[in-house]
Amino acid sequence: MALAPDGRTLFVTHFRGNGLYVFDLALGALGEEIRYIPNIGENPHVVRISPDGKYAVVANFVGQIIDERTTSSTLAIVDIDPT
Repeated sequence: MALAPDGRTLFVTHFRGNGLYVFDLALGALGEEIRYIPNIGENPHVVRISPDGKYAVVANFVGQIIDERTTSSTLAIVDIDPT
């Protein structure tokens, strides 16, 4: 999970669904899902917001574990700047 600099937009990875949920915490009692970004990469497991608040960077785990090592990984960069 990662909270955007606005303090109300929360990004949550969906490991098995290969997507990224976006919640607006100012809506409803506990926040509401406002967007789902599918196919962000295989098994996304970490999301961080860039220092300037313009991008969400998602780390993906690709492949199988072989002898306690991953075969590869990728990064997905999502433009979250509303302008």
